[in-house]
Amino acid sequence: MFGIDLLRLIDARIRAARDRQTAVGTVQASLSASRATVTFDGSALAVPVKVLAHASVQAGSRVALTRYGSEWVVVGAFGPPP
Repeated sequence: MFGIDLLRLIDARIRAARDRQTAVGTVQASLSASRATVTFDGSALAVPVKVLAHASVQAGSRVALTRYGSEWVVVGAFGPPP
């Protein structure tokens, strides 16, 4: 059905995405002081994340994220939202 090279490529992409520990994205909604939804660069789906206390974010804010265990956490914002 699928060639072995295609399956290896798919496996490599899944492994790379799973192993990623940092990311950049855009806040879609700030749900509370410690929760938001973010669309990661290269994706169209907004996912729930945690927000550190010092990071003030609003919808439209560009943010830096780090993964801690299975949770993505906003660790900083790149300036004010547009």
